[in-house]
Amino acid sequence: MWLHYPWHGEIVYFDIGQGDCTLIRTARNRQVILVDTGGKVSFQKETWQTRQSKTSGQTVVANYLLSKGINHIDDLILTHQDTDHVGNFPSISQEIKVKQVWIPAGMEQSSSFQRRLVASRIQPTQVKGITTTQHHSGWPANLSLLHPFQPGKGSNEDSIAFIYRYYGINCWFSGDLDRNGEKQILQQHPTLRAQILKTGHHGSKTATDPSLVAALQPKLAVISAGRNNRYGHPNQETLATLKNYGVPYLNTAHSGMISLRIVKGRPQVSTYIK
Repeated sequence: MWLHYPWHGEIVYFDIGQGDCTLIRTARNRQVILVDTGGKVSFQKETWQTRQSKTSGQTVVANYLLSKGINHIDDLILTHQDTDHVGNFPSISQEIKVKQVWIPAGMEQSSSFQRRLVASRIQPTQVKGITTTQHHSGWPANLSLLHPFQPGKGSNEDSIAFIYRYYGINCWFSGDLDRNGEKQILQQHPTLRAQILKTGHHGSKTATDPSLVAALQPKLAVISAGRNNRYGHPNQETLATLKNYGVPYLNTAHSGMISLRIVKGRPQVSTYIK
C-alpha cells in the first residue's frame, strides 16, 4: 500500500548521463508527470560497432517508476527535439503506459520525432503541440506554461518552459531554452519567483541569464549533466552567475539522482550516488 500510495510527493532529477529527465509525482501517485526522457547522442558508427541494448530510459527511469509502484505516466512533457531530451521516450513507452504527450507546437512535423513516435507505443492522437497563446484542455494542474509563445520547429529556442507549483514551492523548468527566451519570459512575467531553478541547457552559458537568476531569487539550482561530458557542462560562466547571487547548486554528474520532497512543510533534498 505504501509503495503504490506514498504519503509524500516527490520531484526526481534523474542521473541520466548527458541528458535531461525529471519525474514529478504528487502524494499517493495521483498525478505522474515526466519531463523529458534522456537519450544517448550516438555519433556515427560502422554497422559492426552498433549493438542492441536497453536504454537508460528502461534501466534508470522505467525501473525507478516500477519500483515505486508506478505503471503509467499521466503527462509526458518533451521540451524540445534534441536526442538527449527525447531519445528514450520510445523505449520508456514500451515499459510504462503514457496517457498523453505535450510538445512545443510545430515539433510534430519533425521527421526525427515522427520516427520515434512510430517506434513507440504512443498514438499520434495522444500528442498535443502547445504554445502560451492557446488554451490547452488537459494541461496538468499546478503547471504554469511560460514558453513557447508561437509554433516553431522544436529547437532549443522553442523549448517548453513552465513553473510547477509544488506544495507551495515554485520549481522552474525550461529545457534548453536560450537566454533570449528567458528574457522574453521575464518581460511578460516580471514578478516571477522560483525557489528551485533547473538550469537551462545542462548549465551551458547559453542559458541561465543573470537577469533570470536575479528575478527568480532561487534557493537552490539543479544541473543535469553527464560525468566528464564532451561539452564542458556546466560552464564556468553559469557557475559564476550562481555564485554571484548566492545560489547553491547540485549537479547530477557529482551527486547522482536528486530527490526533492516536502516533509512537514519543509523541503527535503536527498542525493543518490551510484
